[in-house]
Amino acid sequence: MPTGKNPFPSGGITRLDMLPPQIVPLTSQAGALARLESAITSIVRHRTVREVDEHGEEVHVGKPELFMLRADYGAGKSLVLSSLRLDCEKGLKLEEKPPRKAVGICIYQPLHALIDSPAKLLDILLQKLVEQAPRELKEKIAAARRKYESEVTSGDEIVKKILVWRYCANVAVTNGVDFVAVLLDEIEETVSEYQSRRQEYLETLSVVRNFVDRQVGPIVVVLGITPKAIDELVGELKAALQRRTVTIDLPKMTSVEELLSLARGYDPDVSNYFDLKAIETIFHQTDGNPGYALAALHWAWEEMSRASMKLSRTMRYNGLVGREQDHHPQLSVQGTSNRYTEMAGKF
Repeated sequence: MPTGKNPFPSGGITRLDMLPPQIVPLTSQAGALARLESAITSIVRHRTVREVDEHGEEVHVGKPELFMLRADYGAGKSLVLSSLRLDCEKGLKLEEKPPRKAVGICIYQPLHALIDSPAKLLDILLQKLVEQAPRELKEKIAAARRKYESEVTSGDEIVKKILVWRYCANVAVTNGVDFVAVLLDEIEETVSEYQSRRQEYLETLSVVRNFVDRQVGPIVVVLGITPKAIDELVGELKAALQRRTVTIDLPKMTSVEELLSLARGYDPDVSNYFDLKAIETIFHQTDGNPGYALAALHWAWEEMSRASMKLSRTMRYNGLVGREQDHHPQLSVQGTSNRYTEMAGKF
């Protein structure tokens, strides 16, 4: 019988304020995080040179990169992005003599919040560039924004905002910032509306494509996206997004042992109340999806705690998971605490 506080997060990570106290990454998630951090430090080592851009403005030209973090819902995209942001804020270590930590500005933005007005993405990125900058640079970047918003001219409002962002980021780099990371989470909360809101969806990713194409400095853009979202793109936009793109895939879990290891990472004593048959059932019912498996573990723990029982029969767990999937086929992580309470009453 489980005791104490539920050790399992209620599913995947969809917002930074949903980060559980403890994060146990899978090997694939840890590998993706290490690869992204290595890319950022490589960009810093590449350094920049000062050049005059196509608009006559002197800028730091570096090695901008776009990464597409591709995975199904629940596979850990937001977890990786959240972990990357936390590590950037702590300072990525640079192998220099003497060793030092990179100074970065890391911006996290869920795209689903902007589907009603895709152009707002650039206003938000400008605002966050100021907010996330080191304290001593906030006013300099804010002043640069005011300056360039009045000086930059372009017949395209989107292009103008991108150029203003570019020059504000350049002010940060000029004043000691090593890199700027822009972490864009895919449109998670509108998965059921891919077809009905396809135009807004395409417009949002078109803004992202324009933004990425016009970066010149030490800028890293990471786009967390599902394979389904890629499939929805067509023609020129799909080709443009994939141009210069490094794709990192996050696979599902491939074995019961991997799920058991993940569960033990959250609670070393998990075998005291989940036997192997129950773990096997969770693995197969969730098709190896780590976010859904964690949601199932969390919910089953709550049910067992209420019923003062040990979950040891596959048939028993089949019933629990079956009812969870009847109500929430994807074991969605949103509104979990209320949902578990409601399900407990129906169980």
